[in-house]
Amino acid sequence: MKTSINRAEFLQKLQAVQPGLASHDRLVDQANCLIFRGGLVQAYNDEVATTIESGLPEEFIGAVKAAKLINLLSKLTEEEIQVEMAEGKFIVYGRKNRQGGFPMEEEINSAIDELEQPEEWKPLPEGFADAISVAQECAGNTAEFITNVVNIHPKW
Repeated sequence: MKTSINRAEFLQKLQAVQPGLASHDRLVDQANCLIFRGGLVQAYNDEVATTIESGLPEEFIGAVKAAKLINLLSKLTEEEIQVEMAEGKFIVYGRKNRQGGFPMEEEINSAIDELEQPEEWKPLPEGFADAISVAQECAGNTAEFITNVVNIHPKW
């Protein structure tokens, strides 16, 4: 069954879970996949887990390699698109029945289900997102621990 969805909003949701995607091949199952189930889209790379409402029906269940799907959605210009999961594929329909199909794993093998759920959440202080965006420019992307960690302190 095809489902209509706003392309820009859907793309924004997929981009929101990107921090949970592996940037390279890892030994963790489906670490470079978007996991759709229960009306959510999730990603987990063994370090970061992300979840957001997908805007898709709860019946959309499967894992799709993220990079190509996000790339296609970024290139389309349609306001509304249709998506469908059929015959082991996640299919995106654009104007004039233009479409892109991506292999979909129907079985979810991600370790995200094994994560301990917090009993209560603590609110983040106002300005936290701004602090993170400034600090991210200071962090490295290497195997050296010292360049991957940024200490954020309120008095710095």
